[in-house]
Amino acid sequence: MAVHSYYLDSDRRLATGLDAERMCEVITGGPSAGTLWVDFDNPTAEEIDLLDEVFALHPLTIEDCTNFNKYPKVEDFGRYLFMVLLAPNPATLLSDELAAVELDVCMGANWVMTYHTGGELACVTRAVGALRRNSANVLGKGPAFLYHRLIDGLVDDYFPLLDVLDRETEAVEDSFMGGHPTHESFARIMALKRNVLHLRRIVLPHREMIGRVLHEDYPLLGEGVLAYFRDVADHLARIADQIELNRETIYEATQMYNSVLVQRTNDVMRAFTVVAALMMFPTAVASIWGMNFSEKFIPLYHNPAGFYLVVGGMVLLTAGLIWYFRRRKWV
Repeated sequence: MAVHSYYLDSDRRLATGLDAERMCEVITGGPSAGTLWVDFDNPTAEEIDLLDEVFALHPLTIEDCTNFNKYPKVEDFGRYLFMVLLAPNPATLLSDELAAVELDVCMGANWVMTYHTGGELACVTRAVGALRRNSANVLGKGPAFLYHRLIDGLVDDYFPLLDVLDRETEAVEDSFMGGHPTHESFARIMALKRNVLHLRRIVLPHREMIGRVLHEDYPLLGEGVLAYFRDVADHLARIADQIELNRETIYEATQMYNSVLVQRTNDVMRAFTVVAALMMFPTAVASIWGMNFSEKFIPLYHNPAGFYLVVGGMVLLTAGLIWYFRRRKWV
């Protein structure tokens, strides 16, 4: 779609829309020439060629940029530091499949390159907005701080999504607590479960990756920026803890749903059992008096009141059974 470039020179003057030749001059000039940020937003084939022509990226880096990666990673190529980040797409939250948007970030001595094709990323949009308001605050501290700003912004975007998942989980749990779960609520909890598991598969590798950044030597970052990356690690730890809490809550809600279904089944079976038990005596008496034997063997056969006596006996036996069930609190 477009390649956006932002350049803050050594005199703190901001320039945008640099051509390929000017970008090469800035990168060749090193840190003394200022700081350059180039954002590739769904680039065309011709614009992708700039990755090699301007930034001289390794073919493996270009391959990672142009192909979707399922897992985040960090690689040090000496001349630049390359990182793959994944952010969940808010538009697919609470759907059957939570999609991820990839952000690739390269940082050199005086430049930062970002590459993304999955749509607008909030962390990039916020960084551009901050740059237009105060370019010195964004680019004036060097590429490492911009590198951190982008990564920290992407990580912080997880918190609103977790808040949505928390509210949805609590709403479904409340419906289960009320004893009236439905198939729709169960489908919701299963969708939440898939979302949480997908988030977990994204967040845990990010946590390991930032841990590597903190404990391994990456000269391009410098000691001053590592303190900020420790804050990113803390955020990822909080996100991971919240995801685990959501997993436990969803598991408990699922168990609650199963318990309610079992209870409903037990209630139905108890009702059927009571009805069958109440019909036991009338069925037995009717079967005995309805047997095809000689009249002399069937009591009350010739008694005018025999029918009423038999029916009355059925009623008394059934009433006695109901009284017994109530006494035992079975009904």
